[in-house]
Amino acid sequence: MAERGMQRSLLILATVSALAGCNGSHVRDHDSACSGIPGDPATPLAVNVPPATNGPGVATPAPLQMRASQSIATRRTLQLHGFLLSMLYVYDEHAAFALGRLPSRHAELADPLLHDAAAFGFWTEVENGKYYELPGVSSCEQLTLLGDDFSFRAPAGGFLFVQYRMHDCEACDRVSAAIQRTLDTHPEMPARWVQFDVVSTTNDWCYRGYGFWPRDRATEGNKDYTCLK
Repeated sequence: MAERGMQRSLLILATVSALAGCNGSHVRDHDSACSGIPGDPATPLAVNVPPATNGPGVATPAPLQMRASQSIATRRTLQLHGFLLSMLYVYDEHAAFALGRLPSRHAELADPLLHDAAAFGFWTEVENGKYYELPGVSSCEQLTLLGDDFSFRAPAGGFLFVQYRMHDCEACDRVSAAIQRTLDTHPEMPARWVQFDVVSTTNDWCYRGYGFWPRDRATEGNKDYTCLK
């Protein structure tokens, strides 16, 4: 397992170094296409900008509920097996990650719980004195759940909250409350809030902290994890 993790780490570092040359202390922003390499921080750049679910001009603000389509469900999240799926990913209008492990550059995203939840989705590496934040499950890999036509662009001047959750999940409820607090505190901010039901893909999910893992021998019966009954 350690050897596998090291190989994956070296593969990702080589990819990021070759593709990005590192742009300082931030995650790499969007690209036009997915590389297919796990953990690539590039985000597929969509042409369309879906409408806001919250903010100015929205008559009935509410999160958009998503479930896996039949074609997606039959894949059984194969690309995600063995990797942490964070309960929250936040994107800006350029389809770039707006939250990671570093403190937020956006005042609207100052809620500590938002940061704690989003930080679960990244891990860090230092290579040649340069800092990298890499997503455990990339935006491209998330398309396995969200569908190939999903757009990661937030409404102009606002943010896209991609929340993964399941029922009877206290941590999921805390993330929902933090997103709602943020929207209530900044009513002038256009936002798109998407809630994806991970149980619509398979019942084999467990969570710890603010992340989901597939149920397997490492999580089943482990008191640190709460698995769907």
